[in-house]
Amino acid sequence: MFDSMTITETRLENTNKIIERRFGGVRARFARHIGKEATTIGRWWAKQEKHKKNIGHQSARHIESRCGLPEGWLDIKHDNTFDLEEKPQKKYILKAEHGDTHIIPLRYSATLSQKFQLSIIDNKKGKLMLLSTDGDAYAFQLIGHNPNPILTKKWGLVVEPDTPLAEDEYTIIYLKNGEILLRMFTYQDEEKLLVSHPVTGEQQEILRSQLDKALYCYVGIPPSKIMEATE
Repeated sequence: MFDSMTITETRLENTNKIIERRFGGVRARFARHIGKEATTIGRWWAKQEKHKKNIGHQSARHIESRCGLPEGWLDIKHDNTFDLEEKPQKKYILKAEHGDTHIIPLRYSATLSQKFQLSIIDNKKGKLMLLSTDGDAYAFQLIGHNPNPILTKKWGLVVEPDTPLAEDEYTIIYLKNGEILLRMFTYQDEEKLLVSHPVTGEQQEILRSQLDKALYCYVGIPPSKIMEATE
């Protein structure tokens, strides 16, 4: 259980960091962004107890959602503010520079068809001789018949679930019908995802109703960087 005073203070401290980092320290700008009246959120900083209102669970989740932060972020003390950096590349550079990196586990081996569809063969144990700023990153070892040399001969593919999709870069798409596709990301909105075939460039529209998840990934990890666990 969280101590009520501790979590109250932590949420307010983190809210102050958001306002300072993203809104130039202006509470009114922050209020507009999260769709609240400035007078309403002003009660979070009220000096007199009778006017004061704490940031409750619902408000905390609302702030995180509107600011693009992971659920629960407001409840945890942060020694740095990397997550508040809005430019993904800069955020990951900052993480790397400060040593906030993680070993990438090898989880699966999979075939890759000429249609760039993955079929998982089995689970794998091992790791890459590389690090990721995404703590949830994992890797596939690809075995297939694709003419692209970086996708054959046991080369690797890294998935980073917490990294935003990037235009004209790879995404691994898990469909609700069980198919797993490797595509180039183009665009997304609330209704659909627009992607293209990595070789032919043929565009494909995937409706949200068809989609389980679409995750950022990158390919081209050579076999020499993949360490399979030995029994």
